[in-house]
Amino acid sequence: MTQMLEPEATKTAIEPCVHFIGPDAGQALCVRYRVDATSTLLELARAHAVPLHWRCGLGTCGTCAVHVTVLEGVAPPINAKEANVLRREGKAPGNSADSWRLACGYPLGGQCLRVTLTA
Repeated sequence: MTQMLEPEATKTAIEPCVHFIGPDAGQALCVRYRVDATSTLLELARAHAVPLHWRCGLGTCGTCAVHVTVLEGVAPPINAKEANVLRREGKAPGNSADSWRLACGYPLGGQCLRVTLTA
């Protein structure tokens, strides 16, 4: 028996998603997104009324710190400014697939993510 394969041009692209998990782990929301060059995790959360606390949106106050786990794809590198803000907030920064990050500076580049919100 021969298996028919769909031509590349007709395949439906699966959009990446972000699973937002509330601080008590009882609330969850899965949001699919389209990749573009400028969208951040904070912008996605705001567009879908996710209760993610933030103040400045510039990566200096640290209130938008969230715990991010990359489920599929690669975590974007953390820069020195973000690392310093996270340290100041008492959160250990990292370049791993499971670390604290600032939602305002986390670019959405096609990764599937689990994002745990803080209380």
